[in-house]
Amino acid sequence: MHKPNPTAIYYSKNKTRYDYPSRSYICREGENGTLWSMGTYPTKIRPKDLPDYYIYVYLYGGYKYLRATHVKDMIYKPNMWVNHFLKDDVLYISYNKPLEMVDTKWGGKTCENYDIALFGNDILIFVAAAKYYSHYDTAEIEQAIKDKWEHFCKTHPEELEHWANKDWHYDPAEYDEKVRENKLWRGT
Repeated sequence: MHKPNPTAIYYSKNKTRYDYPSRSYICREGENGTLWSMGTYPTKIRPKDLPDYYIYVYLYGGYKYLRATHVKDMIYKPNMWVNHFLKDDVLYISYNKPLEMVDTKWGGKTCENYDIALFGNDILIFVAAAKYYSHYDTAEIEQAIKDKWEHFCKTHPEELEHWANKDWHYDPAEYDEKVRENKLWRGT
């Protein structure tokens, strides 16, 4: 039997489209557990067929398997003005060209030429996966996340009281090990 060769940037268990009138995502499951390429095109691929470099992350209103190989560029943009750690931070990812930040009409900066934007805790996992599978130099991003954590602890110490593990701190080596030893949840 021919084994599928996954090449898409991401695969999903559901075909997802955004319904503007209802302001929500509408999902349709694949047949017999097969996945949708880029959330649109039906495939014969199942989650067990995907190589380890597909990381299970929350993307576009649902969980997807995002490819961590062939990452060309990443830019991490922290939000330093909120009382939570990663929720409003964004990791811009490009698979085919260098990224550049551009000025917005409101005086800020944003990235326009990215392929994927990740938010929240998935940033930590994907940075480690891109480091391992794409051999991407993540030192600058890891330092920016450490700086964000220190800033968060100093400016919002009251928020730490709600954390289950009050001694937690960002350690890139911890995430590197999870990726290396394939200890990430695969959504299956």
